[in-house]
Amino acid sequence: MGKPNTILKNGTKNEALPDSGSVLLGSHLKSRSPNQQLYGQYNDIDGDASADIMQVGSGLSDGNRNNAIRTDSNGITTIRGGQVYMDSTVGSIVLRVPVVITTNNKIQNVYID
Repeated sequence: MGKPNTILKNGTKNEALPDSGSVLLGSHLKSRSPNQQLYGQYNDIDGDASADIMQVGSGLSDGNRNNAIRTDSNGITTIRGGQVYMDSTVGSIVLRVPVVITTNNKIQNVYID
């Protein structure tokens, strides 16, 4: 016997595997793996996203499923959006610079996917 699910129902059309220990709070959410925590609406269920441990769905319909935030099984969290900038004030001057990281001596811009 598996773990009980916590699913907000009452016409929300949320779906989870039976006894998978998943939590679904929102509408039109679909769980494809055990122990998922899903929030929001119309979460992405394709490819790697189907095995995420946490998602905040931001889709608009069954044909337009997206995740605003997702955490995969390795603990890597992705937030949808644009490039990350840092604002810094020096005296009366405000500097806005893109955030970069270095990996193997290569500089890479940081983006929110």
